[in-house]
Amino acid sequence: VANKLSFSIAHPDLGWLDKDQSLYQVWSVKDNNRWLKPVVQPVEVTINGHWALSSTHAAVRLINYDAAINRTTFLFNCYNGESIDVELLDKTPTAIDKSTVDEPAYIFPNPAKGTFNINLSNSVEKMEIIAANGKCVASFCNLKQGQHSITNQLSSGTYLVRLSNDTSFSTHKLIIL
Repeated sequence: VANKLSFSIAHPDLGWLDKDQSLYQVWSVKDNNRWLKPVVQPVEVTINGHWALSSTHAAVRLINYDAAINRTTFLFNCYNGESIDVELLDKTPTAIDKSTVDEPAYIFPNPAKGTFNINLSNSVEKMEIIAANGKCVASFCNLKQGQHSITNQLSSGTYLVRLSNDTSFSTHKLIIL
């Protein structure tokens, strides 16, 4: 199930006119009576993550999603200060699907029953095994190119294996039965 975000937005600048100009709606403010000008007031909203509208809305459009900084920008065409209610769906990937290391590593067997092997195409400075709660449960340094057998007392669950060097990293999913 995708994460959802529901919110309302309205432009705070209502565009007041003097009393003697064309009238559409009355709005009373402390200093004088003013009339609400019927004008679209655009509001640009930027949200961290990759988001999409759950359904089309005539007053809202996606401006862009910038994958490099993982931000989504929408344009809300607010009218006369009225709120626009929307529901957004989180499209942010929950796994890393592209390695930034020149050549990937291969983990097998996966799922594993405690011991697993990792075949490295290149040496790595650090390998971390990260639990679902985000804590590093094991760490290994200066692994050379080739196959390594990793025996660790990991509990059943899903882990991320993060391989890193000075300027690059890759992340791989590991399941322990």
